Amino acid sequence: MSTYEDEARQMRERSAQNTPPERRAATAEMIARLETEVIPHVVAEGAMAPDFTLHEAGTGEQVNLREAAARGPVVLSFYRGQWCPYCNLEARALEAIRPAIRELGGEIYLVGPESEENALKMREKTGATIPLLPDTDAAVAESFGLVFELPEVFQQQYESIGRDLPKQNSGAGWRLPIPATFVIGPDRTVIARHVDADYTRRMEPEAILAAAQVVTVGD
Repeated sequence: MSTYEDEARQMRERSAQNTPPERRAATAEMIARLETEVIPHVVAEGAMAPDFTLHEAGTGEQVNLREAAARGPVVLSFYRGQWCPYCNLEARALEAIRPAIRELGGEIYLVGPESEENALKMREKTGATIPLLPDTDAAVAESFGLVFELPEVFQQQYESIGRDLPKQNSGAGWRLPIPATFVIGPDRTVIARHVDADYTRRMEPEAILAAAQVVTVGD
């Protein structure tokens, strides 16, 4: 059975063939900066996750972290946008374990800075039924310590291909979250987490499920 990393590796290899050296250098510089300036401030394993309330795209249903965690393990996956192929790949990978997470009384949520309309495009692209929580001003991602300003060199490159994030994500502008996954227990304690300045690397679904299985409501 293929893993997220198996498919992501193939995607990285294809991308590397078409990426100019200067773009690769700029990406490496951004990753290095995020590792030193942002990653150390991300909510740590064993810490209490910040509470929040967001509304599910497509249904308007209110989702409160404290209430959701009281029912079972919560998996929060912060993603960049439906335009990110690695985010779409991750959504499909997470969909495969969603039934098992729900059997534990829990749920997976995808949290991104997009508008409701753009967030729902991820569902169209991936077929994933995971609830989408638009964090349009990136306030929730910021509370988890994940937000950074996309460097100007990438702003210009994105604009050149028609990816004007301030128009698509009017509340967040050029701010994006570092993709991250948190497995959260009933008292909002972070049981496990994965955060990597390299946006192509994500937590494997099997590892997420294993962490969720150790969460017992009432502990």
